[in-house]
Amino acid sequence: MKIIKVTDMRTRKKFLDTARIIYKNDPVWVCPLDKENEAIFDPSINPYFTHGEVERWILEDDNNKLTGRIAAFIDKNLAWTYGQPTGGIGFFECIDDKESAFLLFNTTREWLKERKMEGFHLDVSKPLSDRFTKIAEWVMNKPGYEFQHFSWKKQEQQVKDFAAVFNEAWASFKANFEPLEPEYIKHV
Repeated sequence: MKIIKVTDMRTRKKFLDTARIIYKNDPVWVCPLDKENEAIFDPSINPYFTHGEVERWILEDDNNKLTGRIAAFIDKNLAWTYGQPTGGIGFFECIDDKESAFLLFNTTREWLKERKMEGFHLDVSKPLSDRFTKIAEWVMNKPGYEFQHFSWKKQEQQVKDFAAVFNEAWASFKANFEPLEPEYIKHV
């Protein structure tokens, strides 16, 4: 197995292809648009890069077959606002192989440790707090609220609504929060 840092057009394509290979027989998987995924990692498009750092890797087996991918990130506005310096990971996709998965996770852990991050753990096997559940139920039952699928005919209003809800929700959770602009959402 070899872990390869994504550094050029060839490895960027492999990063995108990895999920397609892993999920090709999964009838419920929907492939995200390449342009959408790449925009996340493009400093000229994603405002996160003004205060963030990202690295990504692909994993190949001994026959050069793609078997996994992962990304690590540090939000320099938030990293030191938790109980410990905290970075994160994402875009984890891997064949069903413990050794492969551990290699991907260990690679991101080492990258984060080199940058003085300690990581953050959320036990997703534990149920959500009663407070969260009660708030969600209250909102869902509140008159005047509705849930809609995205519609191209309503794009302008739905993009503005999404930005408003996203910005209001995250502003209270994140120090140094930078709101998403509707133009950015439309572009992505």
